[in-house]
Amino acid sequence: MDEGWFGYAAGIDTSGSFMHLPPKERTAAKERKRAREERWRRGREVRTTWTEQRFEQEAREIAEQIADWERARDAA
Repeated sequence: MDEGWFGYAAGIDTSGSFMHLPPKERTAAKERKRAREERWRRGREVRTTWTEQRFEQEAREIAEQIADWERARDAA
């Protein structure tokens, strides 16, 4: 088989190692990924103690934020 990318149209790095980026950008991308995963971990940890009412409250807050964004978008 002569396909260098194993059937993919372009060489896209899906490994999560960021090897397609220059070294400085790779370091920054890895730090962003680490910080994002830490935020997600803390969020999951906090939500383990939530009651059903708190989940409903969060859903309402998110819906309000989305409505605000839509109003701001439509006003522009």
